[in-house]
Amino acid sequence: MPQRRALVVDDSPSIRQAVVGALGLIPDLACTEAGDGAEGIRVASAATFDIVLTDLNMPLVGGLGLVTWLRGRPQTRAVPIVVLTTVSDEENRRRLLAAGATAYLTKPVDAPLLVAKVTELLGRP
Repeated sequence: MPQRRALVVDDSPSIRQAVVGALGLIPDLACTEAGDGAEGIRVASAATFDIVLTDLNMPLVGGLGLVTWLRGRPQTRAVPIVVLTTVSDEENRRRLLAAGATAYLTKPVDAPLLVAKVTELLGRP
């Protein structure tokens, strides 16, 4: 099976480490990290990813800005985007989904739930 690539964008190094660690349970998934949305945009401009996981509240460019940017490009329009956030209100969830987020998970995210959601979005049993 070919290698899949995930972009993990979060301004918290410990959250990125936890997400990358959880995604390490998916055997053919390699992770690239970015420390904020602006870095995420730079990284996504230079490489192809099969899925993007992003925080909502970050400096420079937040998760909503990153989702909007990804959905505005033909190369990334169909890439699944999972927003991981401590913000759990319905208005933010609706706004992110309307902007093009594929899924919205509230932190702290349970590792098995995260792995199951990413596996589902990548089209794996």
